[in-house]
Amino acid sequence: MERTTRITKADFFSGIFAVVALSGHKGLFFNKAFDEDVARIFQELMEHAKQRGIDMGFRIRLHPFHGDSETIHKGVFAAVQRGIISVDTPENSIIRIKLSQDEARVILNNITGGKLFIDFADRIIMILSHY
Repeated sequence: MERTTRITKADFFSGIFAVVALSGHKGLFFNKAFDEDVARIFQELMEHAKQRGIDMGFRIRLHPFHGDSETIHKGVFAAVQRGIISVDTPENSIIRIKLSQDEARVILNNITGGKLFIDFADRIIMILSHY
């Protein structure tokens, strides 16, 4: 039986924040637009991952009324626990990237699907560019 390669939620968020670190950005607004953008990145990466025989081991869905995602919020706070980012107080709601560019490269070279994130880094940054 062939084993499927899966990108976990932890790998997905590590990949996103590593790409942001490599681009030189230091922070992102953590708001409804962030959730929408991450959901968009997820959808686009999922399509390309399938072509490479990679499965996203989770799903992201935006709440139909509020437009936010519990999966995204859990992924962000798990990244805080791993020391990849910090989140400023709720009044500011800013995600601060704590990775150096060297640390970001190490992450991208070691996570499942890392090459996918590297190949689509420009697209990821373009989607997040209004921050």
